[in-house]
Amino acid sequence: MSLSSPARAESRSGLRGAEAAAFRQAVALLEEARRGGHAARAAAILTTGLLWDAVLLASADPASALPPPLRRELASLARNVLKEVNGPAPDLDFLITVNGQVLSGLAVWH
Repeated sequence: MSLSSPARAESRSGLRGAEAAAFRQAVALLEEARRGGHAARAAAILTTGLLWDAVLLASADPASALPPPLRRELASLARNVLKEVNGPAPDLDFLITVNGQVLSGLAVWH
């Protein structure tokens, strides 16, 4: 069964909304980590890492509707974010900025 164009558009819109929610949550946790202690920081870093692992995997999916150049750029960005997340002292301000920028880009879809 194939989805009609309006149904596909609604499906993509719902997906973009879920993606935006994931980035919104990551930003909120990272901002809380700036104010909180070790547990808040660990939760924010873990969530951010899982989110960007998913971005990296999705960007490698040949069935993705995104154009290959955009998928390559997203993969590069994901690798850089994951490098930061997995470093000895992740820069929360950098992570908030990157996640916030992606969230802003998704804003047109939700």
